[in-house]
Amino acid sequence: MADIRGGGGGFCPPMDLMRSEPMQLVQVIVPMESAHLTVSYLGDLGLVQFKDLNAGKSPFQRTYATQIKRCGEMARKIRFFKDQTSKAGVSPRVILDKDIDIDLDDVEVKLGELEAELVEINANNDKLQRSYNELVEYKLVLEKAGEFFASAHRSATAQQSEIESQQVGEDVLETPLLQEEKSVDPTKQVKLGFLTG
Repeated sequence: MADIRGGGGGFCPPMDLMRSEPMQLVQVIVPMESAHLTVSYLGDLGLVQFKDLNAGKSPFQRTYATQIKRCGEMARKIRFFKDQTSKAGVSPRVILDKDIDIDLDDVEVKLGELEAELVEINANNDKLQRSYNELVEYKLVLEKAGEFFASAHRSATAQQSEIESQQVGEDVLETPLLQEEKSVDPTKQVKLGFLTG
């Protein structure tokens, strides 16, 4: 059932849409079951300007407050996707097709699934990045330790060959066991430190 008023312009609201065209004030009474589809179709036409008849009510007192909250939550999820794509350097494809019938319930479910998946991907990415950083740190520690032990081995080998060259010609069996320790110059002794990691 529709009640149409107007015709001459006495009931017309201020013309915000197109000032040069004549406008009529029309009141349409639609059953609740088809209100969403009707408003969606009128919005797709682009020839209608809606007048707020509940301007005195707060947003939480209005009839469709829960649907507006759901739309706000979906808008938040879309902003989250936009932030993530811009952070990743990806530009989303824009598909504008007016013939596609969009069901907000399906969109809400799909956005929820995609958000949960993206949050999980971000958590896994952070975990992998931490593991990678730890492995790089371990690799650097092992490289430094390898250099340390290689230089200590070279120094010990040089000292060993020096000691052996000094003992050439001496009777090895009659030499006291600690004579090597006394003959080594204290400045040439192997210096070992602590290695942690």
